[in-house]
Amino acid sequence: MAIEIRRRMGATRALAELERLGLGRFPGALELGGASDVEWGETLSIGERRVLVTLPEVSRFLRAIGLGGVGLLKTETAGRLQRAMREAVSRGSSRGADSSLAGTRWQLGGKTGTGPAEAAPNFDGCFAGLLFDGSRPRYTVAV
Repeated sequence: MAIEIRRRMGATRALAELERLGLGRFPGALELGGASDVEWGETLSIGERRVLVTLPEVSRFLRAIGLGGVGLLKTETAGRLQRAMREAVSRGSSRGADSSLAGTRWQLGGKTGTGPAEAAPNFDGCFAGLLFDGSRPRYTVAV
């Protein structure tokens, strides 16, 4: 997906848009225009290599997913991401994260993560997601 975004938008515009969505601090961003597909993909595996993020930055990015139709995130793309995040909690790597919400109007969608890759075996773990009030994204969660 990262490579397709670069192909469609160009490296400089794609990085500027990600920064606008709350994911900044792209070291050597100008040089990435000439980066290989592997380097570009690794760089946009946010939090893994080259781009380290804080939880507030992740939360701002999730807010853009919750709002939908913002910049890089077309409304349909945001909807697909929201559904994928709900699936991750109901059946995927975040399974069971919503157990305390059972029987309430609240639903949780999110994603787990470990990184950076070089930290093995001392990975930093995180969970980031959206808390839905019924079907409407209401809050971001990043721990």
